[in-house]
Amino acid sequence: MTLDVGSTIEGRYELTGLLGKGGYGSVYRARQLNMDRDVAIKVILPHLISDERIVKRFLREARAVSRLKNPHIVQVYDSGCTGDGTLYIVMELLQGRSLKDIFAEQAPMEPRRLAKLLAQVCEALAEAHSFTPPGTTEPAPIVHRDLKPENVMVATSRAGSEHCYLLDFGIVRMADEEIDLDASLTGGMAVGTPYYMSPEQGYGERVTPAADLWALGVMLYQGLCGKRPFGGKSVLAIVQAVTQDPTPPLQVPDGHLEPPLALVQLVEQLLQKDPAQRPQSAADVQQVLLMVAATGTPHPPFRPMPKLHPPPPAVPPPVSESAQLPALAAQPTAAALPAPMAHPSRALRWMAVVAVLVLTVAAIGWVVVGQVSPPAKAAAVVVAPAVAEPPVVVVPPPVLPAVAVAAPATVTPAAPAPADPAAAAPADPAAAAPADPAIAAPPSKPRPRVRDEAKPAVKPAVKVGPKVNLD
Repeated sequence: MTLDVGSTIEGRYELTGLLGKGGYGSVYRARQLNMDRDVAIKVILPHLISDERIVKRFLREARAVSRLKNPHIVQVYDSGCTGDGTLYIVMELLQGRSLKDIFAEQAPMEPRRLAKLLAQVCEALAEAHSFTPPGTTEPAPIVHRDLKPENVMVATSRAGSEHCYLLDFGIVRMADEEIDLDASLTGGMAVGTPYYMSPEQGYGERVTPAADLWALGVMLYQGLCGKRPFGGKSVLAIVQAVTQDPTPPLQVPDGHLEPPLALVQLVEQLLQKDPAQRPQSAADVQQVLLMVAATGTPHPPFRPMPKLHPPPPAVPPPVSESAQLPALAAQPTAAALPAPMAHPSRALRWMAVVAVLVLTVAAIGWVVVGQVSPPAKAAAVVVAPAVAEPPVVVVPPPVLPAVAVAAPATVTPAAPAPADPAAAAPADPAAAAPADPAIAAPPSKPRPRVRDEAKPAVKPAVKVGPKVNLD
């Protein structure tokens, strides 16, 4: 059967245009007559129908894609074989551009936009890698094995946002097959596009979903810096670079935005030679990409280290309360991070407030201690009487509550009045030293004077005593 524009397939699909050609088939724009809608039809090239390997691969693609139901995987409506052996697959018609064309015109791309597009590709891969056949409970991953920018279509939704579709599962490997059709279809040789082929594919080994993650890492590298990480002048040189050469550092040309550290480290993890060292699943990669697409900031596990000696600003910018809060509070917490340092002016104000509080507490404590401590005791001074003089009684002031304590005092005797020495000597020695001064005092002498109690001051050093007339 010869397929040309204007011909029909089984009287149901009218071919209206040629969309493109692949390695073993062509894609046409067609009109589904019974549904009155535009569709895309992929048919196998006529001269390849006799190749059994190509036919099995073609049928396997239709079988694989029809099992997957995801908004980012092209939908399959129908498949079949005409009377003359022509195979075809009917899919939804997409209006948009391939990611290859976008890279050619716009790479290096803005990191947030690129992360948003590839996060949708990760969602499609996660659906394929976690596929579970109907009637079973064990997952049977579907590996694309030919992930590249040509197989990602970017369309524009009605809301104006970019929507990605994963295409061309022509060389997928279905894990639920009892035999490895890859070896029988290719004779043990590697299949795929060399630039995006994983090292294990280059060695001809059995692939796993980690091979699709490698290809995703190559696409992320290419979108960020505008070139692929591995290249060569021949297929053999490219495969040798992929399998043996280290991944070159990701460098963004001048004038373009530097990617967040999260994307840089994600590229390093995706392009590990050992499949076991790559991320565990496409869903894990999608979480990082969604975080960058939403905020433009690094994912918490990939937070950059602070500079050791940042230059101090000339004028400290004002810091608001909200600016000191961490930006990724809603994300799953991996590890507790140190709180940001407060502004110097705020720290000085807090130090001044603390110093004033300390001084206030100290002053209050000093006053309280002064009130609690007992007042100093005022010692009452008793002036001892001299010989032949009446005793002096000292009454303490009434305002002092302390008990008067007698303290010895030195009293300087007053000079006696001049008299006859002979008359001054007593006639009887026993009468000169009476036992009790109060009894021995002459009755005609006046009573000892008592100091006025109203006088607050007492001078203990003053001697008080009456003059005695011995005549």
